Amino acid sequence: MEKNDFKRFCVVIILTLTLHLITMPVLLYGQKMNVFRISFLIFHNFLAFWVYFFMALVKKKKGFVEYNEQTTELLRKEPNKYCILCDNYKPERAHHCSKCRQCVRKMDHHCMWLGNCVNNDNLGHFIRMLLYAVLSLLVLSVFSIYSIVRRDRFGPPFLFRIILVFVVTIAVLSSLLFLALGFFLIERFIFVLKNLTYLESCNLEAFKENGMHHLIKSPYNLGWWKNLQVQMGKPYFLYMYGEEGDGLFFEKNFECEQWPPRQMVDRWRRYNEIPFLP
Repeated sequence: MEKNDFKRFCVVIILTLTLHLITMPVLLYGQKMNVFRISFLIFHNFLAFWVYFFMALVKKKKGFVEYNEQTTELLRKEPNKYCILCDNYKPERAHHCSKCRQCVRKMDHHCMWLGNCVNNDNLGHFIRMLLYAVLSLLVLSVFSIYSIVRRDRFGPPFLFRIILVFVVTIAVLSSLLFLALGFFLIERFIFVLKNLTYLESCNLEAFKENGMHHLIKSPYNLGWWKNLQVQMGKPYFLYMYGEEGDGLFFEKNFECEQWPPRQMVDRWRRYNEIPFLP
């Protein structure tokens, strides 16, 4: 965790809390805490965190393998870990992204919505962003359905009908998005508890289908509690900030140079006539 990133995170939290302390009393003064106001406040808080993590993912933490003295020295010691496209050291769990055109440390996948890769440095933020997106959609769906069921009439009839159509549309869209993102979040969180990336999970499925069961055991699985801290940070931050590791070296439960072994992956790709990855 870098000090500048931590300071920036603290400033954002303080500003967010200050904004809420100013606006909430004004919003609630002299009014009943009805369902609408409670839903609005909850949705506003979830949405604020979603926006923060989304912007953090878009603006920084690209996770590229840098060309410096450390990687040059590592390449000299381990010449087999080399990317011909980057002409640089390629650490274990790294992949060359065809979109970013660089090797990405502990690459999970390239996200077109973010415009960069989910990787060693931002995987925790990606899970948090998904979590607050799902929570925001849940609140929005429940409140929209509640409003449709109650049908509190106000204003002219034509205006009420227009608003009702608008609310029904929001309820349908938010419910569908909630289900889609909810299943996606569950899948990704299972990967977190197993300390797996999406690309590694694809390799596992392929090896199972081809009978290579001796490659299924991952050296990076340290137990769900340790895996959670490695991916999401320490519990005293409520898993809201921080990822561990530099993306070059990883703690393992058994020693191996690379997992899955490169020669086994190459043999499987040759057998299935799949192009080789750089």
